[in-house]
Amino acid sequence: SSGINAEYGVHPYADKSLSREARGRKVRGGWSTETGKKRWRRKRTVFSTADIEILESMYRDHKFLNPTLKAEILSRVTVPSNVVVMWFQNRRAKDRAAGIAI
Repeated sequence: SSGINAEYGVHPYADKSLSREARGRKVRGGWSTETGKKRWRRKRTVFSTADIEILESMYRDHKFLNPTLKAEILSRVTVPSNVVVMWFQNRRAKDRAAGIAI
């Protein structure tokens, strides 16, 4: 797209040479116009303290999910299945970035 929108004019982040972060990508949810099109972005998941404690305790013992563990976690937390899977992926990435063996 050319970065021109009839309703908004020239989009301030139309310069495609910049990274998405540099163009001001919205993270928290709401209307985004980074591509010159108005579209809704998913809101960030907010975990309760209890959910985090459960996830962290399970992660200490099991770095990877299996169907049984996943079912047990889902019976104890308030977030959906795909969020639990993503949380484990992100938690392993956090350990790798910190140089902790998985």
